[in-house]
Amino acid sequence: MVDTPLQNPLDIRAGRRLAMRYRLDHLIANGGMATVWLATDEQLRRPVAVKLLHRHLSDPVSVERFRGEGKLAAQLSHPNIVAIYDTFHDHGIDGIVLEYVDGTTLRDRLDTGPPLAPVEAIAIAQHVADALAEAHRRGLVHRDIKPANILLASRGAVKVTDFGIAKLLDSLDLTQPGMLVGTAKYLAPEQVTGEAVDGRGDVYALGVVLYEMLTGVAPFVGDTDAAIALARLQLPAPPVRRHRTDLHHDLEALVDRMLDRWPARRPDMADISTTLAATASTATFAPAPTRRADHRESRPRRVPLALIVLGVIVVGALALAAALVGRTDAGRGLIDKLGIGDRSPNASSVAIPLDTATLTSFDPDSDDGVENNDLLRFLRDGNVQTVWTTELYATRTFGGLKSGLGVVIDLGRSTTISELDVTGSSSGWKAAVYMADSAPDLVDSWGKAVARHGPIDGAARFTFAPTQGRTVMLWITDLGDAALVRIGELSLRAPA
Repeated sequence: MVDTPLQNPLDIRAGRRLAMRYRLDHLIANGGMATVWLATDEQLRRPVAVKLLHRHLSDPVSVERFRGEGKLAAQLSHPNIVAIYDTFHDHGIDGIVLEYVDGTTLRDRLDTGPPLAPVEAIAIAQHVADALAEAHRRGLVHRDIKPANILLASRGAVKVTDFGIAKLLDSLDLTQPGMLVGTAKYLAPEQVTGEAVDGRGDVYALGVVLYEMLTGVAPFVGDTDAAIALARLQLPAPPVRRHRTDLHHDLEALVDRMLDRWPARRPDMADISTTLAATASTATFAPAPTRRADHRESRPRRVPLALIVLGVIVVGALALAAALVGRTDAGRGLIDKLGIGDRSPNASSVAIPLDTATLTSFDPDSDDGVENNDLLRFLRDGNVQTVWTTELYATRTFGGLKSGLGVVIDLGRSTTISELDVTGSSSGWKAAVYMADSAPDLVDSWGKAVARHGPIDGAARFTFAPTQGRTVMLWITDLGDAALVRIGELSLRAPA
């Protein structure tokens, strides 16, 4: 059905009636692809939202996609999805009629306030995940999940909108100015490269939204939309802990998995919703694990009694083997390499207090020269479960960006040292220890390493000839397969 022709059919203003029933009341939003109006459905006498496709996108192909996606999205019925009531074409104007949600957008919320409390961010993300899980079950991929498309109703409901036009993004050119404003931040890597996109693209976008809710910033920024979109092809997302250190490690690990550059390693929406529900009651800080979160699905399961008994036997056998192996020089070397067994201090050495020492990161190949300095306090707090961590890199060799990364301990005075111990660390990484009277600006100026170790798995003891100096540096040369290093505690010892 069409309305009575006006003098100017394309004149859109308050008071105009479209499709003979929808009276436009006032403009709600004006985006890059459409305008949204609060309108009145005069037949059913209820408020609705009317989304009108911009005229410059009204070519036959785009219009056909617009209508087709609108009809498909109208089949979705879920409490967290904005309902689509109708589509129409009226004198060259294409529109979608949607449920009106009285409230604000998540975009407005983030722009006008601080990062969200973990519990609130989890609740919003879980509602969105539930909505997208339903869409994915019905074969519909949103493709444009972002805070502007997440509505926060005044009564507390969370609703996802814009299913009707999302597929249009497939035809947009990243280099066309203004076409992806507000969207480039949330594109999955496979969208940037033009590969086929499925529900895992929505997973990535929701991961970016969750990251932004928790930290107040998006993981990737740039001067242009194209630069923002392309950044995720070159570097992994920085860890959430870089911006916020009070989050439960399960929540951090989930965000990390959602932002994995490889679609096959991302969780599905059902897994995301389950994990979010499990972390909701413990969303704030909990000890981080010493190993990087596994990308495989993890679900509670019952362990047969026979396996428990077998486990006790195996553990006992391993303990006996460790005791026997540890009696030989080769065995002690193996235990030291693997980071297992007794880590008690040597009787021939004494601990050097680090409570007055100054700890700094040493990152000479970066712009600011440091990395996660705010986490260094955890290296001497006596708790191996609180960790300092490097950033996540593209490869174990720092993505080719740098030759290494260090932690420098300045004791404040010249001291004779014979041992550096690492405990509570991640696995598979390598490092060297250097000493100097003062911390040089260049790695080469530190001279020759006094000790090397690796691969390190959980713990390591760097033992070397007694050496005098004021500063000690642990220089990481290989991040291991995880492409990051976590360390719980560092300690120094001097000859007795």
